[in-house]
Amino acid sequence: MVYACSLIALGSYAVPRLPRLQPGLPGTFSMVWILFAVLALAANLYFMLGADEERKHMLEERDLLPSRANPRSGGSRYPRQRGL
Repeated sequence: MVYACSLIALGSYAVPRLPRLQPGLPGTFSMVWILFAVLALAANLYFMLGADEERKHMLEERDLLPSRANPRSGGSRYPRQRGL
C-alpha cells in the first residue's frame, strides 16, 4: 500500500514535468517513463487485490487432487498413443 501511494505521488509530481510526447529522444523518454510507472502501479494493484493468493490456492488444490498429468499419482504425463 505504501509503495502504491508513493508511486501515485511520484507520478503526480513528475508527469507534468516530463517533456512533451514528440518524435525524438525526449518524447521516447517520456513514453518509457510513463509506461514504467503504469507497469509498477499495475504490479502493486495485482498484489494488493490478492490475485496472487487466488492463484496459490488454485495450485494447491490442483496438487492435492490426483490427476493424469501428475507423475506421483501413477499416471502418465502424456496420453497413450495407439500403435500404428
